[in-house]
Amino acid sequence: MGSSRHFLRTGALAGAVGVALAAVVLVVFFDAVLSARVRAGSDNALRLSVLLPFVGVGSRYVLARACGLAALSTSAVALGLGLEVGTRRARGRSIATGLRRLHRYCSLAALALIVAHVVLPYTSSVTPFGGWPTAIVPFDQPYGWGARGRVFESFGIVAAYLFVLLGPTYYLLRRLRWLWNGLHGLTAAAYGLAVLHALFLGSDLVLRSASRIALLAVQVPLTVALARRAAATRGRSGGQPLLIAAVALSALVTGLCAAAMAGVGLGAMTT
Repeated sequence: MGSSRHFLRTGALAGAVGVALAAVVLVVFFDAVLSARVRAGSDNALRLSVLLPFVGVGSRYVLARACGLAALSTSAVALGLGLEVGTRRARGRSIATGLRRLHRYCSLAALALIVAHVVLPYTSSVTPFGGWPTAIVPFDQPYGWGARGRVFESFGIVAAYLFVLLGPTYYLLRRLRWLWNGLHGLTAAAYGLAVLHALFLGSDLVLRSASRIALLAVQVPLTVALARRAAATRGRSGGQPLLIAAVALSALVTGLCAAAMAGVGLGAMTT
């Protein structure tokens, strides 16, 4: 018994370390690519910084963008794993311990990356226009940001708060599993808001680019996974009303997100 527990703990630690290392590798990769573009003068942020007061091109801003891209990638993996776990649970199938742990590790890594994405620009010698409220208070950005900038920055802020509320609270609400399961169903909606934030405000995605088309492509399997999850919840006898409502709202937000991205993607291919 003791040896088996030691093995499980060792495996859990190895999994956590592996996910953390993968997140670091993602950040290093994105930072290297973006930094090279800035040095070459071909980075989108260089063009946008002339027009938009909230776009920075310093090294801390570039690293923050790298963390944002890594957070979006990691949260996509975490969402896909979470939807698979939820679908199996709703259908009464067994769930591998490793699958649940990987979902949690990816979620925690995404949270850490989100925090870094928010904080890093404020460690620069030239802090973002508007100060801290622009990053932590929805719709409190200066009017110089413009309506579009304020809306989609606020989408990102709300998404970050939802990720914090719907993720780590697992460790606080274990005994209220019915409540946490229902609230956790909103994670897909938070992810949809994060994607919209990146798509319409991220300097790497707001202009026509292969990155934007790649982001659109990633949403296809996630939308399918969400549809499977919703179907499994609906087919469950005596399904939890709170969970069903959360999944339905998540499906609506994700659907709107996919429609918006499809329109942008088609526009990019026809212009």
